[in-house]
Amino acid sequence: MNSIEFLEDYFNEDEHFIIAQKHPIGADGKVKNYHTMLNIKDTNFKKQLGRFYYLNKNDGVDIYFSLNTYKPQNTFHPSRKEEFVNSIKSFYFDIDKGDIEEKKRKIIELFGEPTYKTESSLRKFQFIYKFKEAHIVKNKEERDYFKKLLKGLIYHFDVDKTFDTARIFRLAGYMNKKTQNNNFIVTVEKFPNYYNFTDFENVAKNYLLAEAEAKKPCQKTAETRPKAMINKNTDIDSSRAEFEEYKGIKKIVNRKYIELLNKYNQDKSTADLAYARWLRTSKQITDDEIIIKKIFEARGYEDIMKKHQYQIQYYIENLLSKSL
Repeated sequence: MNSIEFLEDYFNEDEHFIIAQKHPIGADGKVKNYHTMLNIKDTNFKKQLGRFYYLNKNDGVDIYFSLNTYKPQNTFHPSRKEEFVNSIKSFYFDIDKGDIEEKKRKIIELFGEPTYKTESSLRKFQFIYKFKEAHIVKNKEERDYFKKLLKGLIYHFDVDKTFDTARIFRLAGYMNKKTQNNNFIVTVEKFPNYYNFTDFENVAKNYLLAEAEAKKPCQKTAETRPKAMINKNTDIDSSRAEFEEYKGIKKIVNRKYIELLNKYNQDKSTADLAYARWLRTSKQITDDEIIIKKIFEARGYEDIMKKHQYQIQYYIENLLSKSL
């Protein structure tokens, strides 16, 4: 499938979505990001995708699409903030590290083949399980509930730890312009499989993390998780030991981090990633140890450990790799 075929298959005519364009680092050392809101029945839909093709080919711009739909915004610069997400189209996994084939197998074993299987770079994959009907987001509580369900699965499978509803994936037909990927052309394979939100919920609620006691019908406590999940996370002391040197760090007021927290509606995981990216791009910090320390200073040791101690090593590694 090319980009037009994919987008026309994924989105309905009454839905709006965002195409994100990430430019390479400029002379000022900054990465510029632009958003364009589209609808597949727009008269300039195909023309816009053509423009993105040449930006990607000639200017090294990476092209992404929003997995979920957005409320129309009366601006030339639409926001990709979660507060503007209108509906959730699918649940999704980004499988880009470790034993990728084994992780693919385990996900398919639990859910079946995805609706779309994207190869985003050589032997790295993204699975998209599309809902038969988009799940309308009526309020923040519903959005947070979906994120908690997805987060539990993501940590269980140990795949990319980004689970926000503003998530973007690389768009098929465009080149991955990260230097190490050698202009790899993103491809997508379609399968005739669709899912209901309740199908996803009934499986995912068994993998809720201890922090995610969701206030939703059919709620279950973390005690209902399978023993395999509990056993995986029992070695908390060894995980904490990796970051013992940061134990005495107290939260330090950080204006930039507060700004990011407000931008991402107090979602600390998303703010942590944005802060790490800002440290690398705006502050030109390349030393991972300095970045880790600054994140602990922005959050405070106990706050991070309270939320992520069960997977703190995976969490920090993910922040560092995704901020590159």
